[in-house]
Amino acid sequence: MKLSPAGWLYNAGVVGLLRIISWGEDDENLPRKILRNGLEPHNLERFSLYYWAYAARHFLYHEISPSLWNILTKLLTPGKGRDEEGRAKTSQLIGELRASVLKVKIPQRSEDMEKDYRRFVGEIEFQFENWYANILMPSVEAIEEKPRNWEKNLEKIRGILESYVDGIMTFQYQSNALGRYYFNKSVVNNPKKAFNRLEKFHKEFVEPAIGVLESGTSSHGEEFYTCTFCGRSYPLDKKWMNHIVFTEGDFAPIGVSYDKFQNFFYNGEAPLKCPVCQLILLSSYAGFNRKPFILQDLEGTDHIFINLPDLSDAFRINEQFGTLLRDLSEGIIHERDNLYYAGIRIILTSLKKKSQWVLNNVLFVEFKPTPEKRTNKPSFVYFNIDRGAAQVFKELGDGDGKRLENLLKSLNWTYEWHNQRIYLSTEVLKRLLERKSLKPLIFAYFKDFVNGRHGNIAGLWTMVLFEHLFNQARRALQRGKKEVKVMDIYRRLWALRKAGENAFSLSEIDRDKRRRLAQRFITLIRGGRKEEFYTELLRLYLVYKKENLAGEIFSLLSEDEHLTFQEKALAWLTGFVSPASGEVQEDRMENTSDKQEVAR
Repeated sequence: MKLSPAGWLYNAGVVGLLRIISWGEDDENLPRKILRNGLEPHNLERFSLYYWAYAARHFLYHEISPSLWNILTKLLTPGKGRDEEGRAKTSQLIGELRASVLKVKIPQRSEDMEKDYRRFVGEIEFQFENWYANILMPSVEAIEEKPRNWEKNLEKIRGILESYVDGIMTFQYQSNALGRYYFNKSVVNNPKKAFNRLEKFHKEFVEPAIGVLESGTSSHGEEFYTCTFCGRSYPLDKKWMNHIVFTEGDFAPIGVSYDKFQNFFYNGEAPLKCPVCQLILLSSYAGFNRKPFILQDLEGTDHIFINLPDLSDAFRINEQFGTLLRDLSEGIIHERDNLYYAGIRIILTSLKKKSQWVLNNVLFVEFKPTPEKRTNKPSFVYFNIDRGAAQVFKELGDGDGKRLENLLKSLNWTYEWHNQRIYLSTEVLKRLLERKSLKPLIFAYFKDFVNGRHGNIAGLWTMVLFEHLFNQARRALQRGKKEVKVMDIYRRLWALRKAGENAFSLSEIDRDKRRRLAQRFITLIRGGRKEEFYTELLRLYLVYKKENLAGEIFSLLSEDEHLTFQEKALAWLTGFVSPASGEVQEDRMENTSDKQEVAR
């Protein structure tokens, strides 16, 4: 059965299915073979084993840190006033434990999946014992001044690790974790733990899928239905009738039920799914990319999936993106990156020949799943990269990509806005991709700069530049033009900024006075009071006897159908409040943030 792309959730399921099978078979080339030749019955023969083992490893890696962090910190903090030392040691030891979890694979492959699963759990237990005896205990013994209750805390840690092993052996741990994604789904998220989930999952979901792949039908019967996801028609098997309708259990945060919320579906009819596509949907959890904890806290979501129109591209890009998020989470990458641009950069570098077409069809899906909608509301945010945005990213990222990366680095810090802490880089790109204006953020940011609340003027320049480039690229497309010369506009705005930098020396107007003048200018710009701004600007040039106005200033004063008054004036003012000192380097245009102090 050839796998074809559908909606983002189905595509995430395909990525998850391929990840699970590839890991279970220990064959990194297998996803490419399946996407090229199609999914075959033998690919699913041991899928039940792989599904539950992968889930154990996956959720242990992501969830073991929060549960152990506090108690480990108490255990490893040598005394009062040394909290930083304890946190650093805790981070190191948890990192080593998580790394050991990632290394676990199914040690043997036999005809008995249950025995193989027990061997897998034994391998998890061995890794835990090795970490406890050879990594944790020596670290505790090396502490000269033992913290209070250190022996009890050691026993608590051993108890937590044992509870993980027990939960994995009974499948209860994975079932509870999967409840965020598949609310009350039979076998997958059934609260009971007395039955053998491995066998029941195989019979209920895997065997019907294998039957479809072997015969091309779900069974024999007179009634037919068409699967919404793969588009194939199947005879309606009475044993499968309760499973064919897409409901809340297939992905809990969607919050729909065919029985209770028919109006959520087009024409009141829910999508239908065949056994293979049902298995794919149940694998979507493995296709989602978990965000680093610090960004979950800032943005209120904890998963990202990059949807692309081609399944091979979707798998490859999400694999690279997932690795990047893992490296960021583990501290291998220390500098916080913009997650959306990180994904865009991967696309630009990996799919060079078709990158702009692909970017035009990329969808970022960011969400936080929860099965308890009575207490926690699911969060969903969608970001589509339109043609104009794709062109800006493509042209600014051409070459070695340093220009775009330097611009984004100037936004890599948190900022207080509307009484809320935001990660500036993410907020800027979110607003741009949602087609929301950056000007409210720009004016607030500029006001805080001139009032001395921060010193990151490079971030202001980036926002001014992005606001105009994205708007111009979109306007050009609306006027029927196939493209706009992004770099020509970039150079014109840069020239205006440069004119502001070089207009007055620091001996003529010091920094404090510049900021006072900037407050007046920004008020005029924000209010669109063009004539008053021009009058004040000309008066300033006359007072300081700047009789030879540069060409850029004439451009600022003249009407322009492409460059708006506000954007031109902001570009000049950005340069004015950050005057050039000494010789201006020729490559300054290529690296606008080199000499700026960026708050982290």
